[in-house]
Amino acid sequence: MDGRSRFDFVLTPNGNVNIRSPAYEGPGVRCRVQFRPIAGFGDPQEAETLTFLFARTDSGMWAPVTIEMPTDGFGVVRLEARRLSANGQPIQ
Repeated sequence: MDGRSRFDFVLTPNGNVNIRSPAYEGPGVRCRVQFRPIAGFGDPQEAETLTFLFARTDSGMWAPVTIEMPTDGFGVVRLEARRLSANGQPIQ
């Protein structure tokens, strides 16, 4: 974040999933995430749709495990957590 750009993320639940990753294995939620640019971008930006997979923590919070996003020249880029912890404890 550069402090000059303004955008919104609009999350919409898109089904329950079983997550299998190095960071977490178990039930999760898939969200469709709409990236909506608002201000502070040099070039005109198009709204993009991303996919997030979230795991629920023991405290009831949701932690992102995987993020998938389209790119202009490489197809879809996938970011995946290597480990997850909340308050110093692994999320299981």
